[in-house]
Amino acid sequence: MLKFFSKNLWRKNRGQLAPFFIILLVIVIIMAMVTVNLSKVAFVKTETANSVDAGALAAGSVMANLFNAIGKANERFETSYRDFFDEISNLFIQALTHVISAIIEANKARVEAQQALNYACSDPCTALNKLSDALKFLDTAIAEVDSLAKTMDEIKTSIKNFHEKHLDYYKKIRQLAEDSRQKAMGMGRKFGFMNSGIADKVADRQSFTNFLDSGTSDSYEWFDGQERRHYIEVKVSIDPVEKFELKVTENTYSKEMEIIDSIISLITSAKGSLNMAKGYYNAAYGWLWISCILAQFELPYAEQCKNAADNLKLGLTENDLGITKLKQIIAKIIEAWKGLFPKDGTFTSSSVSDAEDQIICWIEEIIHSHTVRVTSKQEHAGKEEAGIWNARYPEIESFSVVNFEGKGQIHREKNGSGYDGPILRFNASIVSTDTEH
Repeated sequence: MLKFFSKNLWRKNRGQLAPFFIILLVIVIIMAMVTVNLSKVAFVKTETANSVDAGALAAGSVMANLFNAIGKANERFETSYRDFFDEISNLFIQALTHVISAIIEANKARVEAQQALNYACSDPCTALNKLSDALKFLDTAIAEVDSLAKTMDEIKTSIKNFHEKHLDYYKKIRQLAEDSRQKAMGMGRKFGFMNSGIADKVADRQSFTNFLDSGTSDSYEWFDGQERRHYIEVKVSIDPVEKFELKVTENTYSKEMEIIDSIISLITSAKGSLNMAKGYYNAAYGWLWISCILAQFELPYAEQCKNAADNLKLGLTENDLGITKLKQIIAKIIEAWKGLFPKDGTFTSSSVSDAEDQIICWIEEIIHSHTVRVTSKQEHAGKEEAGIWNARYPEIESFSVVNFEGKGQIHREKNGSGYDGPILRFNASIVSTDTEH
């Protein structure tokens, strides 16, 4: 009986472990497939991380080069202003020399004319000699006024040309900044896509190459041979380079031109007064000449000397008026000169138009975050595995932030550093990634 039961029991339990082995095998296969999927997810995550790092560094390097270029251009900006100021200062000194000389000569003419008036009826011949000297001094004064007018025209032209040149230079720097920013964003996208790991996966490589060259989109989509959708996105974020701190002159361009025009107007008026004085002196000279001849023949000349005296008085009035106007010019020349000194503080410009009335000396600083942020996202559809497993891959996203400030400075005297010339030290370095969070 024992033999019977032992045989039958063995036959009934044979193969009962097979289902357990099958279940275990399925579990192992599923785990292997999950492991493969997780490995692929990790691999894609690495690729997106590489993508954003490469893109951010590429874009940051372009922006660093831009700020270095602006720093170098700013050296020429400042040198141009220094040269202009030296030149314009020499012209202002010449203008002051001319106006002071004109005042001195006009005063000499006045003194001689006053003496001629004093002697007009008592000693017309002496008065005639005095008036002759007065006319010579007055001619010298008028010549100095003419030289002053010419110098002021040179000053006006020089200021106008400098203002237009620096405004145009500033416009080009702003355009360079925007063009470089767009280039940086394009380079960031291109390097992001190139390092995303999809170059060898796309079905049409030529299409992908054309996409990279165009640089017009921040996303790329394709379908593989099994009609599975693949999508990658690379976005680059850089703040616009639009706020510039400018060192400008004390006076705006319109204010400076207003002062210069008022000086030119005073010069014209002063010359008119001196010419009027000369006209009266010449008339008096004629009457004194007649008086002198009559006196030598001991003939009466009362009427002639009276006419001479009347013209001398009118001439002295115009002479004084001319001197007064010339003295007013001195203060205005100094005001115009001081108006071209660099102003304390800075002018914040957000466009070319808001700086059109400023006389720009140089760029003090650019208000900017000095950062580039690149984000990348990949989406890949899975496939059905052996009819029992349908792979689903999660959306993978990474970001990287690059700072391109370093220790660079736009203006060489910024913060009192006082170094000679710009030290181009803007550089790009990664400061934050998604792996840090």
